[in-house]
Amino acid sequence: MPSSDWLLQGLTVCRRCGYAYYGKRAPRSREYDPANTLRYCRCIRADRYRSSGHSVCDNPAVRRDHLEEAVWDQVKGLRIPPPPPSSRRNPRAG
Repeated sequence: MPSSDWLLQGLTVCRRCGYAYYGKRAPRSREYDPANTLRYCRCIRADRYRSSGHSVCDNPAVRRDHLEEAVWDQVKGLRIPPPPPSSRRNPRAG
């Protein structure tokens, strides 16, 4: 999965172990159809093949759409005031 395909790439970490999450796709059914896949975020230490056949972290995967929705809800709740007029750049002052 290209990093540009995942908005939160590099910004999310596992709550249990602190390692990075990465994006993973899984088909909704046994017949693979790229248009019909679910996207998940998964802890990098939860993969067995990365650590000699056993997972180091047991944190379950999270559906990416649910995670992104929760993050956007938090961002929308922020009230960031605009900078004061004196700190704004005047394009005419050049």
